[in-house]
Amino acid sequence: QSLGYGGAINLKFFNGLPKNLQEILLTASDEYMDNYAKNLLDYSKEARESMAAGIDGKKLNIIEISDAEIKRWAAYSGDIATALLGKMKHLSEAERQAFAGKVDDTMNKYRKILKEKGYPWERK
Repeated sequence: QSLGYGGAINLKFFNGLPKNLQEILLTASDEYMDNYAKNLLDYSKEARESMAAGIDGKKLNIIEISDAEIKRWAAYSGDIATALLGKMKHLSEAERQAFAGKVDDTMNKYRKILKEKGYPWERK
């Protein structure tokens, strides 16, 4: 699952703000994203537990997928990524590969941080 949330500000306007106001906006943005993610994870856990325990006499059977099965499924995602990159017609093949590499590098960076330090709200 992928979650995205965005906010926008005109870059020319942002760059024209005093540095202290830029920092306030960036800090507030970081704190908002952490809070949003924490709340989403907490809500998802609570919803899963409630559905497994039963709501209105109906229970959801939750089946855990093994790591081996997840890896088997992940093997198919390469084809999807290749197809999506192929739709980026405005980029050369080298640019598409560089983009894919940057995505992979970024994902690995944050997986490493999560593994080593936990979630941001757990570090405070």
